[in-house]
Amino acid sequence: YLADSPEFDAWRLAQADRFYRQIVPVLEALARHYLALDRYDDALHCARRLLEMEPWRETPHRLIMWAYAAMGQPEMALRQWAECRCLLAEELGAEPDAQTAALAAEIKQGGVSRPPAPVELTPFVGREEELLWLKAQLIDPERRLLTLAGPGGMGKTRLAQAAAARMARYFAGGVCFVSLAEAGRPADPEQTLLAALADGLEMPVETGRPLAEQAADFLRDREMLLTLDNFEEMATAVGLVLRLLDASPRTTILITSRARLNCPEETAFHLEGLPVPPPDAGPEALAYPSVRLFLERARRYLPRFQPEPDELAQIGQLCRLTEGMPLALLLAATWVEEFSCAEIVTAARQNKKLLGRRGTGILPRQRSVQAVFEHSWAQLSPAERETLARLSLFAGAFGREAATAVAAASPSALSLLAAKSMVEAAGRGRYRFHPLLRQMAADKLAEMGDTAGDAAQRYAAWYAAFLQAQKEALSGAGQLAALAAIRREAANARQAWRLALDGGYLESAQQMAGVLAAFYDDSGRPETGLALFAAAQRDLAAAGQTNSRLYLQVLLYLAQFLERAHRYDEAVDVLRQMLAAPAAGDTLKADGHYRLGCCLMRRGELEAALDSLAEAERCFSRLESDRGMSLVFSAQGGALRELGRYADARRKLELSVQLRRETGSPRMLAMGLSNLGFLLIRLGEYDEAIALLEECLALERQLGHEPAVKDMLINLSLAYANQENWSEARDCLTEALEISRRLEDEKGEAICLNNLGDIAASQGAYEEAVELLQASLRLKRAAHNQTGIPFSLVHLGRAYLGLGRRPEAREALLEAERRAEALSLRPLWLACQVEIGRLLLAE
Repeated sequence: YLADSPEFDAWRLAQADRFYRQIVPVLEALARHYLALDRYDDALHCARRLLEMEPWRETPHRLIMWAYAAMGQPEMALRQWAECRCLLAEELGAEPDAQTAALAAEIKQGGVSRPPAPVELTPFVGREEELLWLKAQLIDPERRLLTLAGPGGMGKTRLAQAAAARMARYFAGGVCFVSLAEAGRPADPEQTLLAALADGLEMPVETGRPLAEQAADFLRDREMLLTLDNFEEMATAVGLVLRLLDASPRTTILITSRARLNCPEETAFHLEGLPVPPPDAGPEALAYPSVRLFLERARRYLPRFQPEPDELAQIGQLCRLTEGMPLALLLAATWVEEFSCAEIVTAARQNKKLLGRRGTGILPRQRSVQAVFEHSWAQLSPAERETLARLSLFAGAFGREAATAVAAASPSALSLLAAKSMVEAAGRGRYRFHPLLRQMAADKLAEMGDTAGDAAQRYAAWYAAFLQAQKEALSGAGQLAALAAIRREAANARQAWRLALDGGYLESAQQMAGVLAAFYDDSGRPETGLALFAAAQRDLAAAGQTNSRLYLQVLLYLAQFLERAHRYDEAVDVLRQMLAAPAAGDTLKADGHYRLGCCLMRRGELEAALDSLAEAERCFSRLESDRGMSLVFSAQGGALRELGRYADARRKLELSVQLRRETGSPRMLAMGLSNLGFLLIRLGEYDEAIALLEECLALERQLGHEPAVKDMLINLSLAYANQENWSEARDCLTEALEISRRLEDEKGEAICLNNLGDIAASQGAYEEAVELLQASLRLKRAAHNQTGIPFSLVHLGRAYLGLGRRPEAREALLEAERRAEALSLRPLWLACQVEIGRLLLAE
């Protein structure tokens, strides 16, 4: 320490800050690593260190909750949740975000998933040189797209995991591992990749805005290592990866794939098998990575296994036979309890020759692992073979209950298959396949005739029942926990949906349709929902199912996601087709008329919208559906408000809020409070409006939905401004403007600038007002925001009047009047008349 040395103090503070920024991601990575290894005390130690350093960050709170829940101490986990809530409320005046709240809800209901850390399938043996090369590339800022390419079973995933773990301290924003193994062969790879990114990055999603834009904005300022594992089925999404790299200059992307991307930006490394010993290696064979890997796994079954010289030679022969492929060696090592090394080599050689003679479609480099798989398959009993083949239907990790329903797999059968490395234990009673072994087991299932059909039907039925069990919670107080439960099984649910459609299991598909639509809508994944139901509509039409109830359901949800995408004309056409079908019953007609009313309202056809909503109200009333009635009342209130029929609008919106409080869905209640609060502002009942909007804002902060937080702040600012509480109004708008710019939401930014300009004008700061309002108007014109333009013009005209610039005021107000009249915006048209009257008096 040097006294009285400002330069030294500055250097010391800079170094302390640098070390601080390095230790945080390391401690977080260690905590996740220990959780994955069930070393809960070590995980708690790391998480508590994090908490001491950054008590306001929610990640360490969640890690502690995960650890206690995994230890079977849910009361301690919930105590940590309570501490988190109190700390955030006292220090920041905020609620925990949606992820933390969902975890707490899940713990209360008796279950908890692990934090998003990759599960290591194999020990890390023998890739030291490749790891050194990869680390050198990852710290080079000129190499921001790296690909580990090679056949399945070469250890690409394990190498990427090891590199990511060792590189965490070099990236201030940490590392994120996104597995694409569960995606299968998606119809829309870009949207599938975006949905996986949103989940992996824990990215807040704004409904109605392209997910690609949101992902680019989220990554823009982050210094992060993003790993995309098993990318081969996403090859056509390379353009999206390159756009994300362009948008985020400090992000590095590491990809594992069976093939190179073949783009100029890529640095590729082709992963070969582990080095194998020559035939005359003798005792030196023990130093070869392939031999070390075999022995490491074999000693899990025979802890004292020490190969004699002849056995070591046979192990070397096996390594050469399998070309050092890690997965083949790991499978072969499971046989040491039952077979001698010589017998293992003989079985592998015979199966490999047989595969070569068959002329199968297996790649030559994969015949070694296929040969080993064939021998492992032969050692299973017929019942075990059928169980393994049926399990290959699972697209993602699966639990024991699902495995029992689909494959009659008992816990002991699953343990046996895991012991033989045919499946991998994924923790907390769940299992998963290596993608290559799943493919091989699926080939066996395809050869089993009726068994394959029965397995598919059972799979679809089990996941239909699982989704149905979440249906009530999705629209009630258990919404967050239900979303978390479905998210954990999303890959399997999508697989079940595809199997139900392909196999004609219409009853199962009908049970799944509505829950899947609600899940993708409520979790902010409208693009995925649109792709799912558009593909289903095409498939059912091709299969001649256009008169089925399922087809009409699909049309309804397709229209729902078309509306979310602002494709209102297409949505209206689809809904009218659905409503005209003879098979549409009361439930579908109620939902269809409600959705049609919403679309017509978005198109500005307010009277037609009210007609459709009135029909929906009659249908929901006959069905005694409180949830449906609450939706209709809210939509009717919005249409009546725009028509200036405020008393009728208030009555409808109050009924909607009353019903939503009874149903218990936080998101639906927040929307209802927002709509009613906005109307009360127009009615001049500001105190009541502020109370409702503050309640709504708290709910949206708890849900972690930033776009909705922005909207609530804008509405609150209007109430405060009308009370001439300019300080509170400005604070709300300033925060909303910051959120809008962070989300690259130009519509929200334009609204904030418009309202800030109006406040400035109200306080007599007309020059500032003109500057803000002109900026707002530029954004609205660029976005062709026809409804928003006249609002800015009215306020701009008022500001020009304040400056005595009457010609500019006249031009702005007359354009505003024309636009308001053309769009039937009667309240705004009346405001134009007031300002034009003031202009005439001034002249």
